[in-house]
Amino acid sequence: MKVCPKCGRTGESNFCQDCGTMMEDVKVEECIEVTNNDAPEEMIEQTEENTEEATQEIVSEPTEMAEQSLPKEKKKKNVKKIIKITAIVIAAIIVAFLALGCIVSMTTPDLAEEESMEDYQLIGMEYDMPVSWEAHRSDESETLDRYVKRDDGVIIAVAEVRYAGENDLDTGDAAYVDEHYVSDEAESILPECAGTYDEVIAGTSVFEITVYAVEGDVRGEDEFLSMVAESFDIDNYKNTRVSKGIVAEYTGSTAAGVTIDSDCEDITVEESFETVLGVGTKELDWTIDVPVTLKAGETSSVAIKIGEKTQTLTVECSTMSEAQYKAKCVARDYKSQLRSESYDVYIKIYGQVLQDCGSGYFRISSSGGYDNVYMVYAPDSDIVEDDWVTVYGVTDGIYTYETVMGATKKIPSIDAKYVDR
Repeated sequence: MKVCPKCGRTGESNFCQDCGTMMEDVKVEECIEVTNNDAPEEMIEQTEENTEEATQEIVSEPTEMAEQSLPKEKKKKNVKKIIKITAIVIAAIIVAFLALGCIVSMTTPDLAEEESMEDYQLIGMEYDMPVSWEAHRSDESETLDRYVKRDDGVIIAVAEVRYAGENDLDTGDAAYVDEHYVSDEAESILPECAGTYDEVIAGTSVFEITVYAVEGDVRGEDEFLSMVAESFDIDNYKNTRVSKGIVAEYTGSTAAGVTIDSDCEDITVEESFETVLGVGTKELDWTIDVPVTLKAGETSSVAIKIGEKTQTLTVECSTMSEAQYKAKCVARDYKSQLRSESYDVYIKIYGQVLQDCGSGYFRISSSGGYDNVYMVYAPDSDIVEDDWVTVYGVTDGIYTYETVMGATKKIPSIDAKYVDR
């Protein structure tokens, strides 16, 4: 007989079946054997009785201890059993979800499934499209190819391959604009669809691939886009745009004395291109090796270098030469000048200086008397009273003054540019 020193369980095994502790022998037989060899019969009988009682006590005491500890062990076993069952339930739920995902994945059409490809071409760019996609009519057939994907005869996706423009152009219809939206035709084919797009860059040309689908109806959109994009034959693509020429424009001052050089901020040089989308322009870098200073009455040519090319910019000086200015001035009727009160009209008069009014103002009569008198402003002239002069200038409205007699007098006014004696 063996007993567990920890929980009191008895048995013949070497380890306790409840707690796993090594069992110990009950040393009853040794006591009996020693007594039999060395004691008288009466003592042996008494010893046997005592031994039986001791044995009963030893056996009964561990049994009671085992009975007391049994509920605690059952609790431990129950907790372990609950944990085990919970783990099994959670694992079953996970497996069920995975299985459901696999079922949904298997039943949802995959746009990127492997299949043979068919060759297509859009404005010189060759690319491939899976044969299961049907070509669909497009109102922009020159710049856009459209395809539809069917499942059991029902359209589940729409794909568009579009030439989107040139990414080096700044303005115009041919310039690429990075804007993405669901096209009206795609929306009419597949209502409530959303678009996923990718782009292919071939030199300066931009091609966009867009796939439209209703969320949850298909899978593999990104993989489909990558598959089509990788089929683009970029190496053999030739841009079809045509240069329409380079134009240089100057918007600065054209007054005499202005110098135009490489630091000028009033020059723009643009090259325009025509594509299937229309015309677009881009601004070019430029330099001026030989600065030009504008001269009165002259038209100047400015050589602008754009890379290896040279563009000639023509600038007409707005400042007239003396001869040009005088040629624009003509004699005008005196009474008409009084009535019109005109300004900045070129005029020429010939007359006598009647009075130096000071501050550069002179009264000059075109009749030689006190009729047809003008007030002429000529601050830079050296004329004096009684000089006969020719005045070239522009009208400056009506000059009003008070005579020595107290009367108010109105005469035409001229702002003189040149005065010849």
